Amino acid sequence: GFVDDSLGLLGRSINGVPVLGSVDDLGALIAQHGIREVIVSTPNVDHEHMDKVATACRLGGVQLRRFRIALEEVAPSSALISDWDEQPGRKVGAGAG
Repeated sequence: GFVDDSLGLLGRSINGVPVLGSVDDLGALIAQHGIREVIVSTPNVDHEHMDKVATACRLGGVQLRRFRIALEEVAPSSALISDWDEQPGRKVGAGAG
């Protein structure tokens, strides 16, 4: 499930996954749901919130990871694109899936 400090999301679902509570609830949620890992996925978390999350994870004995997405500049060259298409495990085009 998700943890979010936006009160409007509490009790709702995001893509079928429930919002279980806020960061302040995290310690209790770890114990209640048998959580083994917490992943912070928002890029804009202030130090105070990260400290709360880290403390709850440490006290609950769970792993804490941060999910980051980075945009990389890609030059529009046919050689680069064809190399990219041929990377192992990378599927593109109409038959991808």
